[in-house]
Amino acid sequence: MSDDKTLKVDLDALPISKKTIQKALDPSAEIIGETAATLIEAVSHAAFDRLKKFNIVHREDIKDFQRRIEEKNAKIPIENQDNKKLGLTLKALDASIYQLEEEVMRELFANLISKTVDKRINNQILPIFPTLLSNMSIQEAKLLKALATKRELLPIVKIVASTANEETSLGGFAYDQPSKNLNKAFASFDNVLNSKSIDLTDDIILFQNSHWDGYSSYISALQASGLITKDQTNELPDSKSRQSYQNFQNSVTFKSYNTLENSPIKSEGLEFKYPKLVKGSIKLTALGRQFISVVL
Repeated sequence: MSDDKTLKVDLDALPISKKTIQKALDPSAEIIGETAATLIEAVSHAAFDRLKKFNIVHREDIKDFQRRIEEKNAKIPIENQDNKKLGLTLKALDASIYQLEEEVMRELFANLISKTVDKRINNQILPIFPTLLSNMSIQEAKLLKALATKRELLPIVKIVASTANEETSLGGFAYDQPSKNLNKAFASFDNVLNSKSIDLTDDIILFQNSHWDGYSSYISALQASGLITKDQTNELPDSKSRQSYQNFQNSVTFKSYNTLENSPIKSEGLEFKYPKLVKGSIKLTALGRQFISVVL
């Protein structure tokens, strides 16, 4: 089924001849060149004129977007130019019109649009890609870029407050006096196993010598889109990730919660006084990898 049925752009209303449209949509046609340029320019005008009319997007942003598309299309060798995904080209153009205020999004949409007419990669473009990009925030795009450059996964942590101190509860016994310590050991293990905790922070994304906080909602949005997964129970085992966890544990941010021991959080008759790191990770899904191969 043709993607054209999902378009909001009325092809019959475009300021170009039906002959040009039919030629461009013909699978056997040589699309890139004057025919394609005329069609894409016409669709661009049809979409962007609505925005210009209501002053939704600055003309400079529209011109910059069109320039990016033209420059990327010009780099496609003629033998790799293809019109078989032109429905996706038009769909991506239409989806882009409310995301042009930010340079990051103009660049991502320009990449997507130019790759719809490049047969080396357009078979990797799914119909949902324009929709995913149109619903994406700059922060989500920034996070996807970070994942793409960091082996497709990143360590994350969350700071919680616990009712039990695991380090002192599970260590420090005199093993040469087992009978003396047996009851204490069972009590301590029971204390840890039955401890309660509350979240002090949302997810924090770790890098070697820095971290991003305030990204929990963007992580959730990318999860909902099927582009990433989150594992909050297993820490990453590689040396760089372990160092990132350790660096954060030694950071001023984490140490600032040490005051809880003297000023615990009290809730439902319990005292939450021991700060602890819950270590995990986020990573790209197969869909996420395919998506960034197109838009980045």
